[in-house]
Amino acid sequence: MKKSRRRLDVGQGGKPCAHAGIVAPNAAVAARHYCDVVLTRVRNNYAGLPREVFVLTAVAFCVAVGFGMFLPVITVFAKQFGVSDFAASFIVSIFAAARLVSTGPAAWMTNRFGEAKVLAAGLAIVAATSVMVGFSRTYSEFLIWRTAGGLGSAMFTVSALALLLRVTPGHLRGRASGLYQGGFVVGNIAGPGIGSLFAFSLRAPFFVNAGMLVIASSVTMLMLLHARFATEPDAEVSGSAEANPLEELRGFRGLMQGLRMPVYRLVVITSLVQGFVLFGLRNALVPLFAVHQLSSTRLSSAAFGLGALTNATLLYTAGRTSDLRGRRPAFVLGSAMMFTGTALMALPAHVAAFLLSAVCFGVGGSFIGASMPAMLGDVTRGARGGVLVAAYQGVGDFGAILGPLAGGFILEATDSYAWTFGFGAAIVATVFLLGLRTPESRPAHRPPHTPASA
Repeated sequence: MKKSRRRLDVGQGGKPCAHAGIVAPNAAVAARHYCDVVLTRVRNNYAGLPREVFVLTAVAFCVAVGFGMFLPVITVFAKQFGVSDFAASFIVSIFAAARLVSTGPAAWMTNRFGEAKVLAAGLAIVAATSVMVGFSRTYSEFLIWRTAGGLGSAMFTVSALALLLRVTPGHLRGRASGLYQGGFVVGNIAGPGIGSLFAFSLRAPFFVNAGMLVIASSVTMLMLLHARFATEPDAEVSGSAEANPLEELRGFRGLMQGLRMPVYRLVVITSLVQGFVLFGLRNALVPLFAVHQLSSTRLSSAAFGLGALTNATLLYTAGRTSDLRGRRPAFVLGSAMMFTGTALMALPAHVAAFLLSAVCFGVGGSFIGASMPAMLGDVTRGARGGVLVAAYQGVGDFGAILGPLAGGFILEATDSYAWTFGFGAAIVATVFLLGLRTPESRPAHRPPHTPASA
């Protein structure tokens, strides 16, 4: 009597797979193997990152999801009060203006009370104002509470980035920055989808956002209040602040000292240009370009989605490149891709060029997003550099406010998208050239010191 033989699936290394007796298709085996390889690389890439980095990334994700939930309905909600289109749009601008004005006080509070406390308080303020927005009965109430939320938002952004830079060792800053930025990107992608579940009410997204922010604030107090800061060994790094007393990085004197460093000047100028072109000019004019030049309303959403997906996909690679090959190569590549994306928009309208521009913006945003915070950390080197972080983010907010206004003015004056985006491309080109001239700031890798308790 012949013995029956069962055919086993064979996985990686010749080991039988879990489903014995069932021959898995080659495609399934290859897909499983690919996923294992990717997960292993991701674990190795982020190995050694402090726990606080993952907590901050989770907090960033919660904030971005909430923002993505109510952003599509905020102007529609304002129109319910019977106001003009300008008044409805003003709600968006006043929040950005409030953030810009509040960056100085947020920096002072961060240096005075500590990053974690200001972070938790900022999230609580945004949560409270989100609830009050949901209960607003008049446009004036809506405007007041939305403006107050700008203070809490500034407190969060300044203190969160300052804390991220203080807890992360120099040789891991690029990966930490990429992971943190990834929390925002993925949250912004997921937010509108989650918000659609609450489409039965225009007020519901504000209350759901408040609940998520309360959770994020509680997690901050529990897990970040006693964060352990990385201590930096002395290193010879051009343009960094290792030779400067830490207390001198505070106040106006600290800002002036930072601006004397080529790396920090590059970071501030790029933040302004990125806010102007990427978050201002592009976000305001791409939808109009799609309608007027390509006769499509869907292409605009496709372009933004493609850019966000590209950005999220490459943040892993961008952070690793910044840490292993240097901040400058990552920055130069990012600025070159942002220039290419802007220049493509200045060419004669074509769907392929339009979508390729979105990909270039995504690549540029990922490499700049991972390298710039790392360069900022190379300047502060573990100091409480709230004023330097606030100036970096404040000029970015200013660029995001100025970009749509300048873009609209140029478009009206020239009646040409080519001239408008060509102007943006010229600005980005100056940043690219400045990046080529700026010295490398990445510290030489040395065994990290034992972290000091906060």
